[in-house]
Amino acid sequence: MRNYKKVKDIVYVREDIHEIVSFPKCVSPDFLTNFEKEIISTLIKCGGQCTTKELALKLNKRDSQVLRYLLRLKDKGIIVREKQSNKRIVKLLHNFL
Repeated sequence: MRNYKKVKDIVYVREDIHEIVSFPKCVSPDFLTNFEKEIISTLIKCGGQCTTKELALKLNKRDSQVLRYLLRLKDKGIIVREKQSNKRIVKLLHNFL
């Protein structure tokens, strides 16, 4: 019988831009929409946090569109949103970095 290692991460490969993003096992890429994966990927590139406005600019989407998906990610327990003065900071909860 073979020895199997416990799976810690699920790797998601974006072939269109040749990018690999590692998701913790508890955050299966199957349970995320493509745009949610894109948001997570962009947050990783920003060092795990950025403002909602910066995120919208990097994704070339309106703030309201990004906010809708950020609220979904928050409900799934992947991100947190904090208010710092007049800015909304979005932070990844899981260790994607």
